[in-house]
Amino acid sequence: MEFEHEATTSPSAATRGPHGESDEREPAPPLGEPVIELSAVRKTYGSGDNAVEALKGIDFAAYPNRLTAIVGPSGSGKSTLLNLIGGLDTPDSGTIKFGGRDITRLSESELTKFRARNIGFVFQFLNLLPGLTCEQNVMLGGVIVGKPPHEAKRRAGELLEIVGLGDKQRRPARKLSGGQMQRVAIARALINDAPLLLADEPTGNLDERNAEEIIALLRERATDGRAVVLVTHNNDLAERYADDVKVVRSGSIHDQPVADLREIAPASQAPQATSAAADAPAAAPPSPNSQPLRLDIDTAASPDQLIATIAMSLARQGGDVRLRRGPGGRVEIEVDRT
Repeated sequence: MEFEHEATTSPSAATRGPHGESDEREPAPPLGEPVIELSAVRKTYGSGDNAVEALKGIDFAAYPNRLTAIVGPSGSGKSTLLNLIGGLDTPDSGTIKFGGRDITRLSESELTKFRARNIGFVFQFLNLLPGLTCEQNVMLGGVIVGKPPHEAKRRAGELLEIVGLGDKQRRPARKLSGGQMQRVAIARALINDAPLLLADEPTGNLDERNAEEIIALLRERATDGRAVVLVTHNNDLAERYADDVKVVRSGSIHDQPVADLREIAPASQAPQATSAAADAPAAAPPSPNSQPLRLDIDTAASPDQLIATIAMSLARQGGDVRLRRGPGGRVEIEVDRT
């Protein structure tokens, strides 16, 4: 994959990061204060007789240097809660404060940029691009928010070493095992040094050994002021590795020992939140501050499917993107940096 960096209008020096990238990250919270805090948050899906209250006025906080595990029966509201924490959905009422700033008041475009700078996502279904190498998959997360390609490449290499894949940087993602792909996804989520890392069932498709290694790796990332929030069905790993465990049942949240989860009756199946960020962003006229990025891709996968995958992956990380397929398997990605 080749990234080409074209000259564009640069943000002011006051909004540039140490390597020249635009920096809209929220200031780190004071020690002991939550990175993110939800108060009296409610979320209902459907209306009338079909209305299901997925979350019922819950309170939740995630703190720096701590791994918080969210467990509970299927349909209890865990994924809805994580989507709200990550700014992928909005509550019907209540507040969600990040470093004291209520993100429920942000516009959609503001929220997109906020996610890209402040939150790293690790999903069960990894959204890796199968024809790209480990290094290239990790680089995408940095380039989309303004890291110069050479800096994204350097940082990708560092992170792949951290997650134990330093010797597989050039290997295509489609040739990795499930555990290795999840490690690449964690590295990609870390490339922007976001203060909040969210992991949604990251071990759901892994065997016991790989699952434990991934949870241990996430626990190690709860450092340097970063908060890690993990949704999992693996109660044993949550109990052994998490600093805090929250049990979600029927839209309510409880501080309860994981060992007692077996006493909780299964909740009725509630609709899971559908993230608008999972949809490919609509094409729009290029912004004067857009910075076109081009990459050569391996077209072993269906080009149409690959382009859709790229769009989904970038949208989840934040950023307004336009994609065009060119000759020779070339895809141009245009990123709105405004």
